[in-house]
Amino acid sequence: RFCPRAHFGRGAEKHELETGPGEMATSQAEAQLIERKLRPLYDAVDNGQNKKAIQLADKLLRKQEDLYPAKALKAIALLRTGRSDEGHSVVDQVVRACPGDQATLQAVSMFYKETGEYEKVSEVYAVAAKHYPKNEDILTHLFMSYVRVGDYQKLQQTGATLQKTFPDNGAYYCWRVMSVLLQAHVASNATVVQTMYLPLAERLINKYVDDKRMDAEAEVRLYLMILEKLGHTEKTLEVLNSELGRKIRSPLERGDMEVSCLVKLCRWEEAAGRLKETILDNPDNWASIKMYIHCQVKRVLLLAKETVGCEGG
Repeated sequence: RFCPRAHFGRGAEKHELETGPGEMATSQAEAQLIERKLRPLYDAVDNGQNKKAIQLADKLLRKQEDLYPAKALKAIALLRTGRSDEGHSVVDQVVRACPGDQATLQAVSMFYKETGEYEKVSEVYAVAAKHYPKNEDILTHLFMSYVRVGDYQKLQQTGATLQKTFPDNGAYYCWRVMSVLLQAHVASNATVVQTMYLPLAERLINKYVDDKRMDAEAEVRLYLMILEKLGHTEKTLEVLNSELGRKIRSPLERGDMEVSCLVKLCRWEEAAGRLKETILDNPDNWASIKMYIHCQVKRVLLLAKETVGCEGG
């Protein structure tokens, strides 16, 4: 469902919307005026009244030919009535105007999503980002469009742009790191993954930690994910037992992570001790009980092996 207030009014309290070719809303007052004009058209599109939407759009465009949100909404209505060629022709006119307001961009995006042309959504936002390089809304939508099409290299570039343009927003820094991880995930060359992508992700996240900016659970999880993929089990365990680790809000989950690390490190006695705490808190946790028995068996076998070795010596 369309929400024109979100499209026109977003961020207006922080700064004026940028102006340029095809940009309609240059002030909060103008944004509200355009919203009122378009409200019936939005309702018609939302309610599937496509013929009515086309009529309303034509009426608005006769009064204001360059009302690009109306043109884009008309294109959607044309598409939904089976007039795909006409819809594409209208939306092409809008795209050539290089719109920068969210109302138009969202409507154009909706058109291309309904036709399955997701790459064109990225193209539209990429052009808009060139015209309005400091528009946060446009850059975040561009980033998300690259997620949808799986273009992780451009995702990384856009994440870096967001992080550099809006350095106070830590989420953008983590988006940048995540884009590197996604490239590692889809890369077919394991050597490149281990020597380029994962080390780069680690350097970026370490800088974030060193700058003492990490304070959200999702950020800690990202950090742990990188360490796990690099096989840095000791470091993972260290993080879990630090202030950062305590940002994992579920004690049970954090405990499971710690046990997993201890098992990988063959520290059977410590793993068994940690599992014992979990079992005392939750005696019905059968998975923990089975793992506890496994760790105890491993501990006894290791002890027996060491004893035999000593006797043999």
